[in-house]
Amino acid sequence: MMWYEIFKFEIRYRLKRSDTYIFFAFLLLFSIVGVDFIMQGVDIGGIKMNAPLVIAKTMGAITGLSMILASMIMGVPILRDFEYNIASLMYTNPIKKRDYLLGRFLGSFAILLFVFSGVLIGMIIGEFMPWHKPTDYHPFRFYSYLKPFITVTLPTLFFGASLFFVSGALSKKLVVVYTQGIILFVVFMLTKAITNDFAQALFDPFSLTTLTSITESWTVAERNVQAIPFSGVLLLNKLFWVLFGIVILFFGYMKFSFTVVKDKRRFKKKAQPFDIQSNNGSNIEIPEFKTAHGLKSKWNELRHFSWFYFVSVCKQPSFWAIVICGMIIILINSVNLGTVYGVDSFPATYFIVEELQESSMYFFLIILVFYSGELIWKERSVDLNLIYDATSMSNFLNLAGKFTGLIGIYIVLMISLILSGVIFQTMNGYYNFEFQVYFNGFFLEILPFLILYTFIAFFVQVLTNNKFIGIFIVLVIFILITVIGAFGYDHALYLFGGSSLGTYSNMNGYGHFMTPYLIIKSYWLTFGILMLIVASIVSVRGTETNLIKRLKASKYRISNSIMKLGASMGVIFILLGGYIFYNTNILNTYWTNSEKTEFRVAYEKTLKKFEYFPQPKIIAVNLTVELYPKSRDYTVEGFYMLKNTSDSIISEVHIQKIIESDVALNS
Repeated sequence: MMWYEIFKFEIRYRLKRSDTYIFFAFLLLFSIVGVDFIMQGVDIGGIKMNAPLVIAKTMGAITGLSMILASMIMGVPILRDFEYNIASLMYTNPIKKRDYLLGRFLGSFAILLFVFSGVLIGMIIGEFMPWHKPTDYHPFRFYSYLKPFITVTLPTLFFGASLFFVSGALSKKLVVVYTQGIILFVVFMLTKAITNDFAQALFDPFSLTTLTSITESWTVAERNVQAIPFSGVLLLNKLFWVLFGIVILFFGYMKFSFTVVKDKRRFKKKAQPFDIQSNNGSNIEIPEFKTAHGLKSKWNELRHFSWFYFVSVCKQPSFWAIVICGMIIILINSVNLGTVYGVDSFPATYFIVEELQESSMYFFLIILVFYSGELIWKERSVDLNLIYDATSMSNFLNLAGKFTGLIGIYIVLMISLILSGVIFQTMNGYYNFEFQVYFNGFFLEILPFLILYTFIAFFVQVLTNNKFIGIFIVLVIFILITVIGAFGYDHALYLFGGSSLGTYSNMNGYGHFMTPYLIIKSYWLTFGILMLIVASIVSVRGTETNLIKRLKASKYRISNSIMKLGASMGVIFILLGGYIFYNTNILNTYWTNSEKTEFRVAYEKTLKKFEYFPQPKIIAVNLTVELYPKSRDYTVEGFYMLKNTSDSIISEVHIQKIIESDVALNS
């Protein structure tokens, strides 16, 4: 059985690769805190954290969020043969197409099941973590975890595996595989827009709406203990997606060509005769040229690089597929634009900007993560890297050109979003467009965020020298930064990118938050430029790919211009960091979340005994208040009239002030 031999080879090959265990470890660790992360901020109304419903929903959500890992595993088995130039060797052997595809698919799917078993194991381990309260959990039952893994996670994985495997086999392009994952997310969003409850539950690929539909009439007691029945709409939902996956596999089998060279006779043009002239070489003149190394020539190189990589991304059908998916999501969400809590309101610009930001951020991140990898690997993907490496072109200028080309993509998409927002406002009879709010929302808030994470993506791709591992590490870094901020480690000096700009107000815009926001972003942008400089001097050039050897050779790549740029960025980074520290920790008192919690605990313990202590009450107020918004200052003159309204004698008057207040009482 040839398919079985290919199946065993695929498993042995994957088990030898480190990325298999990295993916497993990531899902294991993420699933340990999965319930806490997925259910954060969700009111589950007295339901235990290990109730069957909570476990099933958490598994469905983690599976949906982790489909990118499924695409990395299932999309590459056929692509790998072309990447290592062994496709012709494989296809000319006496191997049947059925055995080849079946062995590759089943072997990869077995590895996929191993990787996603980390979800099952991680959630089981997570139940016994010391930070959980015993009162929030039922006694442990293995079946409560096993059943939703089989009934909720596995069918979704099979459909995703079929989709990614076939798209990779037919297109032979990894970006197309990633695009299918985006389309799957769009399908999920489309199901949310379906008004029929049964249809919405039936077509949800991750079964989150399905689980809600099944249990919406259950009591709290039933949701706490009753297992999710694998029948009714849940069974139909899984049958639909499994059958859809089988159809995709059958379609892929029929369309897959077990040949290396395609038949292009239909497009073959008739050869045109041409004259051959002999030349003995005596009258050949070699043109004279001069190489320029000044600032102007470097600027021209950067400009041409940027435009070339910008156009190369725009020409890719997969890029436009992502853009179209994004536009579909925005179109779906536009139904609720101008509606707050079910009440129609004026489509004010600040509200439209917030909605567009929320709808488009996911797709910006997809473009950032995937196309940073595509651009870093562009020359190597078409086997032109050695030709490029033999030229005198600067590593930094080439890397900066790829970077600015990708930034140009962001800018064009943002302009498109702004135009769509203006069109929506016009269609609803609202003409106060406030373009400054659009500019601030996209170009001062979203664009710096994307620029900073593009720095990270380029840096990681260069260091890892592995497109898939690089993409995975970038996603992990993004999650870690989010988690670190959520746990209170949010000081601008060490939380990458700092905090967000804040909420826009029609009264005073962004208020006094704009200036410190721009300073903090400048601080991190200089750090990002330093990362790009480091990436340029350790990037792969030639045939040497070992990171240690690249680091040793980096000292020979540091030119005077790179040294000056790096030194200047380093000085600016230190100066801005010092200025931020001076304002946050010296001029003001910086409190971490743990310090604030400790203060509140001590506050309650210390003052609890005074809870019912008689105090005078304010019975009259006469104040003259002068406000100075620009300087954030005010003056107050007047009086409060206090009266003892109790029947007891007051021997002490207690005065409370805020934590950072320097108010003193003068008697």
